[in-house]
Amino acid sequence: MDGLLAHHRCGCYNIRQVVHRTKLSAVSSYVVTIALVSNRRLSVAMKKPAHRTSNATHAERVLEALRKAQRPISAYEIIASIRTDREMAPATVYRALDRLIRERHVHKLQSLNAYVSCRHNHCCDRPAFAICDRCGVVNEFSACGLGSLLDQSCQAKSFALETVTIELHGTCHACQNRQEN
Repeated sequence: MDGLLAHHRCGCYNIRQVVHRTKLSAVSSYVVTIALVSNRRLSVAMKKPAHRTSNATHAERVLEALRKAQRPISAYEIIASIRTDREMAPATVYRALDRLIRERHVHKLQSLNAYVSCRHNHCCDRPAFAICDRCGVVNEFSACGLGSLLDQSCQAKSFALETVTIELHGTCHACQNRQEN
């Protein structure tokens, strides 16, 4: 918004009058740009500063939410868990998740359409997940031997393997014990 500053006899300009004329409530929450247009006229531009958060900060918030969850959660559950004074849009969460997956901090469980934070130091590029269908607990482990077997099988069939998610569904030890008792 452009406006004129009120010039006082002492040589000062009154910004509050411009705020009043433009019907803004406070100067402190606006970026004020003042430029000399002519001898006695100043051009004033006021705008709200952009409250942008970097992609790194979004990724950190998403990763923290996944670590706190201690179970696989969907993108919308992530949004609900990190809801603060500013809501994070679904597209922002998905971009953060894509980044975290590329950096190997997060894994997507395809069968559950959910995400988990990486809790294992992988000796190879093939993590595997044992998922309990009763309680939902997920145990992550390395599947180096299985990964190399898959690579060999694909190579024998002239198939270019791009991504592998090894998910094993069954019943965990704790649920098996509960069932027996």
